[in-house]
Amino acid sequence: MSLPPWNAVHSLVVHFPIALLSVALVFVVLWMFRPEAWRLFGMTALLLMLGGTIGATVATLTGEASADKVEDHLSAPAHDMLEEHSELGETTRNLFIALTVAYVIVLMMPRWVGRRLTPASMRLVILLYVAAYALACGVLARTGHAGGRLVHEFDTHVEWPAGPTPPHQQE
Repeated sequence: MSLPPWNAVHSLVVHFPIALLSVALVFVVLWMFRPEAWRLFGMTALLLMLGGTIGATVATLTGEASADKVEDHLSAPAHDMLEEHSELGETTRNLFIALTVAYVIVLMMPRWVGRRLTPASMRLVILLYVAAYALACGVLARTGHAGGRLVHEFDTHVEWPAGPTPPHQQE
Protein backbone atom coordinates (compact mmCIF):
# COMPACT_ATOMS: atom_id res chain seq x y z
CA MET A 1 0.00 0.00 0.00
CA SER A 2 1.45 3.35 -0.99
CA LEU A 3 0.84 6.76 0.52
CA PRO A 4 -1.44 9.15 -1.35
CA PRO A 5 0.19 12.10 -3.10
CA TRP A 6 0.76 15.26 -1.04
CA ASN A 7 -1.73 17.26 -3.12
CA ALA A 8 -4.54 14.77 -2.40
CA VAL A 9 -4.40 14.65 1.42
CA HIS A 10 -5.61 18.19 2.15
CA SER A 11 -9.16 17.02 2.82
CA LEU A 12 -7.82 14.53 5.36
CA VAL A 13 -5.50 16.80 7.32
CA VAL A 14 -7.67 19.93 7.59
CA HIS A 15 -9.99 18.45 10.19
CA PHE A 16 -7.27 17.92 12.80
CA PRO A 17 -6.30 21.58 13.28
CA ILE A 18 -9.95 22.61 13.31
CA ALA A 19 -10.71 20.18 16.12
CA LEU A 20 -7.50 20.67 18.12
CA LEU A 21 -7.48 24.46 17.96
CA SER A 22 -11.17 24.70 18.84
CA VAL A 23 -10.91 22.38 21.83
CA ALA A 24 -7.82 24.23 23.09
CA LEU A 25 -10.03 27.25 23.74
CA VAL A 26 -12.17 25.19 26.13
CA PHE A 27 -9.08 24.32 28.20
CA VAL A 28 -7.91 27.93 28.31
CA VAL A 29 -11.32 28.95 29.66
CA LEU A 30 -11.18 26.12 32.22
CA TRP A 31 -7.75 27.36 33.29
CA MET A 32 -9.15 30.89 33.68
CA PHE A 33 -11.74 29.60 36.16
CA ARG A 34 -9.41 27.13 37.87
CA PRO A 35 -5.97 28.82 37.90
CA GLU A 36 -4.67 26.37 40.49
CA ALA A 37 -5.12 23.60 37.88
CA TRP A 38 -2.81 25.28 35.34
CA ARG A 39 -0.78 22.08 34.92
CA LEU A 40 -3.86 20.17 33.83
CA PHE A 41 -5.84 22.79 31.91
CA GLY A 42 -3.11 25.21 30.88
CA MET A 43 -0.68 22.58 29.66
CA THR A 44 -3.41 20.56 27.91
CA ALA A 45 -4.40 23.72 26.04
CA LEU A 46 -0.77 24.27 25.05
CA LEU A 47 -0.41 20.72 23.71
CA LEU A 48 -3.63 21.08 21.73
CA MET A 49 -2.47 24.44 20.34
CA LEU A 50 0.91 23.04 19.34
CA GLY A 51 -0.70 20.07 17.57
CA GLY A 52 -3.32 22.29 15.95
CA THR A 53 -0.78 24.87 14.81
CA ILE A 54 1.45 22.20 13.30
CA GLY A 55 -1.67 20.75 11.68
CA ALA A 56 -2.65 24.18 10.32
CA THR A 57 0.80 24.50 8.79
CA VAL A 58 0.51 21.08 7.15
CA ALA A 59 -3.02 21.93 5.99
CA THR A 60 -1.73 25.15 4.40
CA LEU A 61 1.06 23.28 2.60
CA THR A 62 -1.21 20.51 1.33
CA GLY A 63 -3.81 23.12 0.37
CA GLU A 64 -1.27 24.97 -1.76
CA ALA A 65 -0.37 21.70 -3.50
CA SER A 66 -4.06 20.92 -4.07
CA ALA A 67 -4.74 24.42 -5.40
CA ASP A 68 -1.88 24.09 -7.90
CA LYS A 69 -3.47 20.88 -9.17
CA VAL A 70 -7.03 22.23 -9.67
CA GLU A 71 -6.85 25.98 -10.26
CA ASP A 72 -6.54 25.78 -14.06
CA HIS A 73 -9.82 23.84 -14.28
CA LEU A 74 -12.03 26.13 -12.18
CA SER A 75 -14.82 28.46 -13.14
CA ALA A 76 -14.37 32.14 -12.23
CA PRO A 77 -16.58 31.92 -9.09
CA ALA A 78 -14.80 28.76 -7.94
CA HIS A 79 -11.41 30.38 -8.57
CA ASP A 80 -12.45 33.38 -6.48
CA MET A 81 -13.55 31.06 -3.67
CA LEU A 82 -10.24 29.18 -3.92
CA GLU A 83 -8.36 32.50 -3.59
CA GLU A 84 -10.44 33.46 -0.55
CA HIS A 85 -9.93 30.04 1.04
CA SER A 86 -6.18 30.17 0.39
CA GLU A 87 -5.82 33.63 1.90
CA LEU A 88 -7.92 32.66 4.91
CA GLY A 89 -5.84 29.50 5.35
CA GLU A 90 -2.61 31.47 5.47
CA THR A 91 -4.14 34.02 7.83
CA THR A 92 -5.44 31.24 10.08
CA ARG A 93 -2.02 29.56 10.20
CA ASN A 94 -0.28 32.84 11.00
CA LEU A 95 -2.82 33.80 13.68
CA PHE A 96 -2.44 30.51 15.50
CA ILE A 97 1.35 30.58 15.29
CA ALA A 98 1.24 34.01 16.94
CA LEU A 99 -1.40 32.95 19.47
CA THR A 100 0.53 29.83 20.44
CA VAL A 101 3.67 31.91 21.08
CA ALA A 102 1.56 34.43 23.02
CA TYR A 103 0.06 31.60 25.06
CA VAL A 104 3.50 30.42 26.14
CA ILE A 105 4.15 33.98 27.34
CA VAL A 106 0.82 34.02 29.22
CA LEU A 107 1.65 30.65 30.81
CA MET A 108 5.03 31.94 31.95
CA MET A 109 3.82 35.32 33.26
CA PRO A 110 3.28 34.16 36.87
CA ARG A 111 6.85 32.89 36.99
CA TRP A 112 8.34 35.96 35.34
CA VAL A 113 6.30 38.59 37.16
CA GLY A 114 5.93 36.74 40.44
CA ARG A 115 3.94 38.18 43.31
CA ARG A 116 3.33 41.47 41.53
CA LEU A 117 0.73 39.67 39.43
CA THR A 118 -2.52 39.33 41.37
CA PRO A 119 -4.98 36.52 40.61
CA ALA A 120 -7.47 39.12 39.33
CA SER A 121 -4.94 40.64 36.94
CA MET A 122 -3.94 37.18 35.71
CA ARG A 123 -7.60 36.39 35.03
CA LEU A 124 -7.83 39.62 33.05
CA VAL A 125 -4.78 38.66 30.97
CA ILE A 126 -6.31 35.24 30.29
CA LEU A 127 -9.68 36.82 29.45
CA LEU A 128 -8.05 39.13 26.90
CA TYR A 129 -6.21 36.14 25.46
CA VAL A 130 -9.48 34.16 25.28
CA ALA A 131 -11.11 37.04 23.39
CA ALA A 132 -8.27 37.15 20.84
CA TYR A 133 -8.29 33.36 20.52
CA ALA A 134 -12.08 33.27 20.04
CA LEU A 135 -11.75 35.81 17.20
CA ALA A 136 -9.10 33.61 15.61
CA CYS A 137 -11.46 30.63 15.93
CA GLY A 138 -13.95 32.70 13.93
CA VAL A 139 -11.35 33.05 11.17
CA LEU A 140 -10.70 29.31 11.43
CA ALA A 141 -14.43 28.65 10.97
CA ARG A 142 -14.59 30.99 7.95
CA THR A 143 -11.62 29.16 6.43
CA GLY A 144 -13.29 25.79 6.89
CA HIS A 145 -16.58 27.10 5.52
CA ALA A 146 -14.86 28.42 2.39
CA GLY A 147 -13.16 25.05 1.94
CA GLY A 148 -16.47 23.28 2.40
CA ARG A 149 -18.05 25.49 -0.25
CA LEU A 150 -15.22 24.62 -2.65
CA VAL A 151 -15.92 20.92 -2.21
CA HIS A 152 -19.70 20.86 -1.90
CA GLU A 153 -20.85 23.86 -3.93
CA PHE A 154 -18.15 23.96 -6.63
CA ASP A 155 -17.23 20.24 -6.61
CA THR A 156 -13.53 21.08 -6.33
CA HIS A 157 -11.28 18.26 -5.20
CA VAL A 158 -8.10 16.46 -6.13
CA GLU A 159 -8.68 12.91 -7.29
CA TRP A 160 -6.73 10.21 -5.54
CA PRO A 161 -4.87 8.09 -8.04
CA ALA A 162 -6.42 4.71 -8.64
CA GLY A 163 -4.48 2.02 -6.87
CA PRO A 164 -4.12 -1.60 -7.81
CA THR A 165 -7.25 -3.70 -7.58
CA PRO A 166 -7.21 -5.74 -4.36
CA PRO A 167 -6.68 -9.47 -5.00
CA HIS A 168 -10.12 -10.38 -3.62
CA GLN A 169 -11.79 -8.15 -6.27
CA GLN A 170 -9.79 -9.45 -9.25
CA GLU A 171 -11.34 -12.04 -11.48
